[in-house]
Amino acid sequence: MSVKIMEAHKDCLKDDGNLAIQQGINGGKMVNQWTAEEVANWLNSCGFQDCVQVFQAHSITGAVVPRLNPDLLREMGIQSVGRRIELQSQIVSVQAKARAQWRNEVLWAEEMYRAGPCNGVVPFGFPCCCECMTGQADVYKVTNSKINIQKHKKAVPGMGCCGFSIVSENSDLSDVKDVDVAAMTTLIGDPPGVVNININSGKIVQLTLKSSQCQKVNAIITNAKEEALIQEGLQKFGRG
Repeated sequence: MSVKIMEAHKDCLKDDGNLAIQQGINGGKMVNQWTAEEVANWLNSCGFQDCVQVFQAHSITGAVVPRLNPDLLREMGIQSVGRRIELQSQIVSVQAKARAQWRNEVLWAEEMYRAGPCNGVVPFGFPCCCECMTGQADVYKVTNSKINIQKHKKAVPGMGCCGFSIVSENSDLSDVKDVDVAAMTTLIGDPPGVVNININSGKIVQLTLKSSQCQKVNAIITNAKEEALIQEGLQKFGRG
């Protein structure tokens, strides 16, 4: 995995200082992956040691915590109104962290495919393959909530030695209308293919990849779009 793609993965861990990883809770593990014991760790860290036994008796894991509400807390046996209000405040915080973690989880990341001669058998830009000559490839990233393209442009046109500027473009998955693929096969190498993502606004997001990758990425984006729409509907239902 290239350095640029690794940096793209690191970016997904940033979310207004609220992610569990930044607070050291359970080693930064995703909230929905917490075991019952790790939920107990969270309760202890928040000062709710008296609630640990109640949570364990009801087998409350991280997948369940964001779904708890005052009525369920009362049903579990937490009778003190003040304690329920305090605990609900912590649960709301966890709900926000869980949503942020889910939104920023990277499903796929890859650099733009720039095929050299013979459909990539020979490196792009050959024989002058250094970045100051070829420029830097765009980096694509798909999370549970958006499609991100980091475009690298020479700071001074024609002079890569002067550095690159980075422009980040985002498109919400819930705004994706449909996805089209144009790919091909050849006897030599892996020719370029294109994944065209049609946005409801009329914008088209284009990903240039190896033809062999296009159908896989199409499936990832299509499935992520459907899940994003489901989550959006659930959030609207919850607010209603």
